[in-house]
Amino acid sequence: MSFDSNFLALMPSTVLVQDLASLSTDGYGVPTYTTGTSYRGHVMQKPTMVKTIDGTEELAQTAVWINSTSTFSPYAKISVAGSTVGPLLAVQHHYDEDGLHHSKAMFG
Repeated sequence: MSFDSNFLALMPSTVLVQDLASLSTDGYGVPTYTTGTSYRGHVMQKPTMVKTIDGTEELAQTAVWINSTSTFSPYAKISVAGSTVGPLLAVQHHYDEDGLHHSKAMFG
């Protein structure tokens, strides 16, 4: 099943996903990111316990559903309406019978 265009009405936000490009070699390890890709999304503020990227459990304050069939890295920088949502705790990719349907990112 492909993404139903009626769901786009539920995704009013613009979400920018910038993948991690590299870490600086100056001893500080400052990350640099790609220019990024914009997607439609839905932002919801709801505290939820999630299993984080490193395997611990933490309380996520924000969830963002992203209309994307790309599998971006859990180390990506995600911004909504021009501002970073918060520290990325977890990324879930949701599939249907046709493959990747959408992604959900959870933030602290």
